Formats: sequence, C-alpha cells, structure tokens
Amino acid sequence: MTYPNESAKRLGIVIPSTNTTVERDFHGFHVPEVSHHFARIHVPDMAIESDEDFDRLIELARAATLDAVDRVMTAGPDRLVLGISSEKVWDGREGCDRLRGEYEARVGCPVTLGADACVEALNHFSAVKSIAIVTPYTPAADQRTKAFFMEMGFDVRRIEGFSCTSPTQIAAVTPDAMAAAVKRLDGDDVDAILQFGTNLPFARLAGRLEEDLGKPVVAVNAAIYRHALRHSGIKVSIEGYGCVLSDA
Repeated sequence: MTYPNESAKRLGIVIPSTNTTVERDFHGFHVPEVSHHFARIHVPDMAIESDEDFDRLIELARAATLDAVDRVMTAGPDRLVLGISSEKVWDGREGCDRLRGEYEARVGCPVTLGADACVEALNHFSAVKSIAIVTPYTPAADQRTKAFFMEMGFDVRRIEGFSCTSPTQIAAVTPDAMAAAVKRLDGDDVDAILQFGTNLPFARLAGRLEEDLGKPVVAVNAAIYRHALRHSGIKVSIEGYGCVLSDA
C-alpha cells in the first residue's frame, strides 16, 4: 500500500510537555511535502513567581530535552526541530551555536532552533534593522532575549513580557492582550515586531497585525516552520500567518 506522505520530508519536533500551541500551529501550517513527528520534553507546570523560578524551569527543560530528542529520532526524521525558544538564547550567540552543534553531533541530521529561525526570518527583510519583541517571559528572561538579538545585529528598541505565572498559562494569553502589547511596542523607530516564546498562540494573529501595522510581524512558530521547510529544500507559500510564510 502507498501512503500519500510516503516520500514526505520527516520533521522530528521536540516540544515541552506543557506546550499546547506548537502542534496546533504546525498542523495549521502543514504542507503535503512534510510529515510531523512529535516528542515531548517533560516539564512541570510549576508556578513562576520570580526570575529565579524561570531559571529553574530552563534548567529542568535542559535536563529533559535529550531524552525527548532520542525518542523522536527513532522515527528517522530528516531534520530535528526544537520547538522551545527561551533556552536557545539563554547563553547568547555562543551558547546557541554550542547547543546546535551538540544536537547535530548527537542526532546526525540538521537541526532547526527557534533563535536561528527568527534571525533568518528577520534578515529576510533587508530593511529590518530595529525591532521590538513581545514574549511571555519574566523581566530577566526578557533581558537575555534582548541581549541575544542585539548580539545578532538588531537594534532592540523595546521588549515586553507577560510574566506568565506558569508554563501552561502562556497559551492562555488572549489575542486582545497580545495585540495591545504589540501596539504599545510599535512605533516609527521599529522596522518589525518579533514574537518569541513558542507557547504563545500568536501565529494567526501575526498576519492580521501585519496588515494593520504595515510592517513585518514575525511569530516564532512561523519562523521555525519556515526555516525547517527552506532548509529541507521546500519552498511554498502558506497564507494567513504573515509574510514570513507567505513570501515564498
């Protein structure tokens, strides 16, 4: 028997167990040339009441990630996709490069990281030099995120995090709250808006905000999917999520 996706590129996608957004977004983005294979990183739905709590959450996610990576690799994916973004900017550009190298050495296939994907997506728009960033994070995590993108050559004019009180609460942030944050961050001194944090349900909203603001609005999950497709040799236009995916 021949199945429709028999020759599809396989993406092995690793996400936190508390993340309820990446799978939904990726199913929405889906193209016939790709099949999705998910594994979950065990992360407790712990209270986040301080920057120290967020640091602890990152530590727990790091400790559990390799187990999830090993599980998903048993499906034989062509590319490993890390659907967790905060950890990849924690130690700056050097730390991101080190993690990518460690993952690639372990799995023997190319790897897509959210940080790399966002940088590539922003660089796709040659006019983008200054950005504003919206996240679900605490202030200290926001500062690490800002420092990473500054190191990557972007002038981060403003950043705003929702200081979500637990990992699962990130997915509960409403479209109205996200849209209001973006409008607070926007200004004539900003060339593009970046949303970072894979559990924020922002991807569909990005397309609508882009029309309102008249500038690129980059959702991390859309950027990740774009990176995975492009680096798998697949160039297609996906509508409804902004020009990151529609600009083939």
